[in-house]
Amino acid sequence: YLGFASLQFVRPASTLLVEAPEAGLDPSRLREVIALLRRLSESGTQVVLATRSHLVVNELKPEELSFVTRKADEGTKVRKFADLRLLSPRLAGLSPGDLWLHHSGALDEATL
Repeated sequence: YLGFASLQFVRPASTLLVEAPEAGLDPSRLREVIALLRRLSESGTQVVLATRSHLVVNELKPEELSFVTRKADEGTKVRKFADLRLLSPRLAGLSPGDLWLHHSGALDEATL
């Protein structure tokens, strides 16, 4: 937590890469960390976050969220969460974290 909290006191960077912000973090601090990263983003730093936690995904706003998948025959695809919800009416009621949990690795129209 202290590492994330100290980011507000260092010289701004154009890009911040964050992998697994939930690792070693008390879950009660997760909302604070995401809010801090959001403030950095709003102040001009591009924040790229990678996670395997549906809890982190649920703290993000749909417009902040993209899903990245990779298949050997198709390569890497990046899709905005809002676009995925349009693929199927079954996705309409899912939270971002639920979509990630239930459909990670299967983000194409045929499997949704």
